Amino acid sequence: MKDGNGMAGRRVGNVAQRNGGIYLAYRPAEGWHGEIGATFMGQRYADSANTVTLPGYARWDAAVGYRQARWDWTLAMRNLADKTYYASAASAGQIRPGDAAHRGGHRQVPLLNGQRPAFRPARHWRAGSGR
Repeated sequence: MKDGNGMAGRRVGNVAQRNGGIYLAYRPAEGWHGEIGATFMGQRYADSANTVTLPGYARWDAAVGYRQARWDWTLAMRNLADKTYYASAASAGQIRPGDAAHRGGHRQVPLLNGQRPAFRPARHWRAGSGR
């Protein structure tokens, strides 16, 4: 960091030097589909003063489902290994385990369904008096 408040040379809070993810998916237009993948996050500081370090982690996720022309069911699992990890930090005193949307970093298994929009041909309108 470069600034005038004594933070020069320190790392920005909640930003890892290395992170990434890799996923493998099979998604045909209809029938069974699935994916598996991993998200990687390196060690990072919880605050800009670099006083608290958050450990790095690897999280495995997977999903399997069935798709037809008008609907799609998916069973997704996030955090397959059920490991506690620290998703983010606003400061050294505000550290959130896991993803807030997934209740503290523990394994989640949501069942998702959705209707797919039916194909509708374009409608053509004519300008005129209507007679």
